[in-house]
Amino acid sequence: MAAPVAALDTFPLFNPPPRRYRGPIVDAHMHSRDEETIAAYWDVAERVYGVHYCVPIVDLKTAVGLKKRYGNRVQPAVWGIHPRNEALRDGRAFRSVKEAHLEALAEAGMRIVKLWFTPRFLDWWNLRMDDPSLDFFFDRIERLGLAVLVHVGDPDAWFAKQLRDMEHHGAKPEHYPQLIHRLERHPGIVFQVAHFAADPENLDHLHQLLERHANLVLDSSATKWVSREFSRHRTAARDFLVAHVERVLFGTDLVASPDREKEGKREHYASRFYVHQLMWEGDGVFDSPIEDEDASEEPCLFGLNLPEEVLRKFYWENAARLYGFTAVESPATR
Repeated sequence: MAAPVAALDTFPLFNPPPRRYRGPIVDAHMHSRDEETIAAYWDVAERVYGVHYCVPIVDLKTAVGLKKRYGNRVQPAVWGIHPRNEALRDGRAFRSVKEAHLEALAEAGMRIVKLWFTPRFLDWWNLRMDDPSLDFFFDRIERLGLAVLVHVGDPDAWFAKQLRDMEHHGAKPEHYPQLIHRLERHPGIVFQVAHFAADPENLDHLHQLLERHANLVLDSSATKWVSREFSRHRTAARDFLVAHVERVLFGTDLVASPDREKEGKREHYASRFYVHQLMWEGDGVFDSPIEDEDASEEPCLFGLNLPEEVLRKFYWENAARLYGFTAVESPATR
């Protein structure tokens, strides 16, 4: 396994190497519990790693509060269908509530709808993203001009160890038609698919998806998963990012919630930013401060040394184009 948490003090998490990229950075995939707890995230993101903008995944009330407090530094992704708290068994009530919710979301100036169609969601609700009962939902998203941030699939290691009941969960490839059908039916919706479409293990598959679907973009969230797999295929991974420079977004998947025993600690935030910085901007082998229980052996991470143009689009320009970010003076730089 990678270095244990007890050894975090051996890493320069709060004094990382100078960034090779000097421009603005958007974390295009993170989570915040409420308006207050995101402050601990900013303390590390801004002051240590120069990340002044983010796409926080939140409920609508929190989204409105965050926009009021932080303005154009945030573009929230608002839960459209929550994994647990929905009246999915009552079709008529569900449709009425969801149509009103999407209208309210758009009226409040939000741009992104968050969805979560993983094997676990299928376990709980026996519902996939392309189910005809959800046609009204995606039709309304498209009419309102909203984007979607969605998680489909899970790591290969999970299918090998935790999701082995193929009759119950289905094999990993069975979870992609639901995405492809929505991409094809709704060309007016930009779909930001999390964790490199939950398939960083298979870059050929990602290449095919991007080549076939112009409304698809990918984000780099799920740090230990992505860093493990991109390091394993480092030359091909670098080539992939250069080839698809307009279609990839930087994201961490960090959860801003200080009362969570592990994920709420400043060291946890810093460990993820540290790995991302060294991976995208650095060169050569580096040790990881992240424990990786899914790895079969201690991961060996590599810096991909991405070109300046790729870093600029990956960190900033793609998110700015898609979601309307504009550069503003950050409190950390005043």
